[in-house]
Amino acid sequence: MGGWGDFRIKLFLTGILVILFGFQINAYGVDPPIEPTPDISVDPLTVDFVNVNTDSSSERTVTVSNEGDNAELIIGTITDPQAPFSIVTDNCSGQSLALSASCTITVSFSPTAENTFNDTFDIPSNDPDKNPVTVTLTGTGTLPGSPDISVIPTTLSFSDILVGATADQTITAKNEGSDNLTISSITSPSAPFSIITDTCSEQTLAPTESCTIEVRFAPTTSGDFNSSFDIPSDDPDESTVTITLSGTGVAADSGGGSDGGDTDDGGSGDFCFIATAAYGSYLDPHVKVLRDFRDKWLLTDFRLRISDFGIEIPNIMGKAIVAFYYKYSPPIADYIREHETLRAATRIALTPVVYGVKYPGAAFLIFIGIGIIAVPLVLKGRR
Repeated sequence: MGGWGDFRIKLFLTGILVILFGFQINAYGVDPPIEPTPDISVDPLTVDFVNVNTDSSSERTVTVSNEGDNAELIIGTITDPQAPFSIVTDNCSGQSLALSASCTITVSFSPTAENTFNDTFDIPSNDPDKNPVTVTLTGTGTLPGSPDISVIPTTLSFSDILVGATADQTITAKNEGSDNLTISSITSPSAPFSIITDTCSEQTLAPTESCTIEVRFAPTTSGDFNSSFDIPSDDPDESTVTITLSGTGVAADSGGGSDGGDTDDGGSGDFCFIATAAYGSYLDPHVKVLRDFRDKWLLTDFRLRISDFGIEIPNIMGKAIVAFYYKYSPPIADYIREHETLRAATRIALTPVVYGVKYPGAAFLIFIGIGIIAVPLVLKGRR
């Protein structure tokens, strides 16, 4: 019995030690493993219908996603909002969403009176800390016959435009209401932004009609620039639309500025003055073709390898052509830039050059074809 008694004592003491060790682990903050949990995401949480005529309706979509830790998100039955809001399509109630999966809810707003309406609806789920998620609904009912301005886009961004070059973007304003929309005089942005074409100021747009505003970014120094301008109208709930502008001017990597600069080695950064003036931006694909040709064929020295000896022949002619171009082309480009007719004519003149550089094989075949046709005609004319 002594041996059995000793065993029971040891077993009892071991149990005490296990309990104490467990308390010790907990005291040092070692917690049990965390179970995976779902995490509901709802976008948007506020649905704003803005301005809807009382004889029509408008719909918006709400997206529900599971952004949890490898656990299914189980969605309960979604509540219905009160009129004039309604859920017309519900792809979420009773669904189980795996990680990163989503579903949609379509909400409609059909006002019957001229007023502002507010309501909510709930999305219940097994998310442990966000249950339910409440979606807020707002909408304004307007009487038929109200104008409604729509402007696209309301933000313009001009990225990495060379100093001395220009880039243009177009804004479209449209009347999406059921009565005439009158647009007042549009304000001007600060330099280096400018409005070069404005078919909207002091105009009246019938329903579905539109007008355009062309904005130019012409940096004269490198750096980041920001500005804005307003489009005022008689839209009852959006009387002023603000257009936000941003742009970055970048200097050439080396060589001349707007006056061509010194080009002893023929280099002058990324400038292609005449082509840029014609196409409106040095980022235009046509301008890029010409820049690539310049860098690859006019500014690159010829390298030959004979046995184990490398020979480099300076591309004197190519660099001389580039140096001449950068010395005399800037004032020509400035003049072309200021005259739209000359810009169009220059684009037409450059088109065969661009495509000849981009597709040299096709250009060679066309040249041969023209020669085959022309030679007999010339010989016939001499007889």
